Amino acid sequence: MKNFFKQIYNKILQLDKYTNEYVKVSNSIEIPSLAYTNWGLYLADLKDFNSAIEKLETAVLMSNQNPKPCLTLGIIYAKLKEYDKAENALKEAIKRDSQNAYAYSVLSGIYISRQSFSQAEDALKKALKLAPSDSEIYLNYGIFYAKTNKKQKAIEMLKKAKSLNPANGHIYFILGVMLFDTDNISDAFMEFKNLENINPNYKNLNYYMALCYQKEKNYSAVLEYGQRALNETPYNPSVYMLLAQNYIDLNKIDEAFKIFEKGFDKGIKDSEYFLAWGISLIRAEKIPEAIDVINKSLEIKNNDSIALYRLGYCYYKQNDLDKAEEYYKKAIFQDSSNSSAIADLGIIFYDRKNYTDAIKTFFKAIDISTEKAYLYFYIANCYYKMDRLKKAIDYYEKTIEYYPNHIEAYINYTMCLLKTENYKEASRKIRTAYQLNRKSEKVIMIYALTNLKSGIYADVIEKADMLLEINENNIQAKMLKAQALINIHKAPEALDILSSIPENEKSSYVFIYLSYLAYKVLVEDSPSNYNENMLNQYSEKIEEMNSLSINSEGLSDYIGKTLNINKG
Repeated sequence: MKNFFKQIYNKILQLDKYTNEYVKVSNSIEIPSLAYTNWGLYLADLKDFNSAIEKLETAVLMSNQNPKPCLTLGIIYAKLKEYDKAENALKEAIKRDSQNAYAYSVLSGIYISRQSFSQAEDALKKALKLAPSDSEIYLNYGIFYAKTNKKQKAIEMLKKAKSLNPANGHIYFILGVMLFDTDNISDAFMEFKNLENINPNYKNLNYYMALCYQKEKNYSAVLEYGQRALNETPYNPSVYMLLAQNYIDLNKIDEAFKIFEKGFDKGIKDSEYFLAWGISLIRAEKIPEAIDVINKSLEIKNNDSIALYRLGYCYYKQNDLDKAEEYYKKAIFQDSSNSSAIADLGIIFYDRKNYTDAIKTFFKAIDISTEKAYLYFYIANCYYKMDRLKKAIDYYEKTIEYYPNHIEAYINYTMCLLKTENYKEASRKIRTAYQLNRKSEKVIMIYALTNLKSGIYADVIEKADMLLEINENNIQAKMLKAQALINIHKAPEALDILSSIPENEKSSYVFIYLSYLAYKVLVEDSPSNYNENMLNQYSEKIEEMNSLSINSEGLSDYIGKTLNINKG
């Protein structure tokens, strides 16, 4: 009973309070509820939201007809992100005035914030039906479509809002952002310029102006507007990232790092900021520093798949394949659609010569993103290494289908065809590679090798001489030329070339075998005791190497290995 009377007593005190305030206000304003509503609005303008809410709640209690205090309460609660209270207040406003289009419009904003998009659309439809010429409703409709990723519809609604209220800077800004996001940069720039004329101090305007200039590669303007944005919001990580990227685009990497460090000194602790910094360090080949910065990103957001992937890449660059694999797998665990992490995990399997797992992993990456079609080249190489040449040919074809100028694919394809003794098709493929790049030493080398297999010895000599003009110490070119000369019975010239090969290469099987062939031709063409003795010496060396199972690779394999063919 004691609590009951205490509650009654408090109610009486509250009524006394209302009565005293009513007496004060009613001298100048006829309707007390309206007086409290206006008082609440005044306090809200002063950002004294708690006091404003108190006055507005008083106004609501004083009248069960006036929707304005309910509507204002709903707006304030929405600003404070107290969405349940905002929704209740707005629904009360609509209950008091079912024709209140603005209440429906604000209510739609509450639903958008909660991502209750079907309810938001219902509220907007009712608002538009009640007030088909209200710019605010079209503005909210534009925001609704932007949030639901219907960007073109958002732009249509925002343009309509602008036509109804060309003085509303908020409309210009959101329209500009939507146009920027849809790559309509010149139109976005125009909207931001219009806003600059209406309100040059509009929040984030300078930042978006800088973004537009960045797209146009007007780097000096990016610096100007970016600096303005930094002066306005010195703790905004996006502005620092924009300015840093601008210096990167200007190839002023050290300046970019200074910007990142400046933001860090300001106390910025943002996962995306540290990640962007880390990526720029990776591009500058500063891997230890990149690892340190990306770890800072992961301290803030430890489940970020992109940061985990980038950290894995850093360890890969340091040739720490175990750690690279660990972080790639962590990245994939957090986001199974991270095709870059999956692709690079496949590269690790490839480097470890685990070709079966590499192929499976590469296919997973391609299934997720067609941008990973370059992996068909690796798949072809895997099949080549596994001696599944038909499959390798299929995927070299697939690579060329996606990348018609992929010279390495043509080279490796040619080597594969040489192995299958399809010399005619090999000639076609390497000829295409040669047409794409006539200065590539690797292309010229494989072209010469293909012609050697095809019996076009004059061209082999010509291509070998081209290579020797570029580098007079090119051992592979010398061996190719020597082989061609032997085949056309110019053994003395071949031996001349072989004698110029460095001593450390003269113990290789290829050198010994070519020397054997040269003396064999000499014995046939110019028999002598010396030539026969030399032939026997080289013959014995070959037999000895074979008995010891020393690698007896031919010239094709030797060249393929020295040129890293099928390395990927």
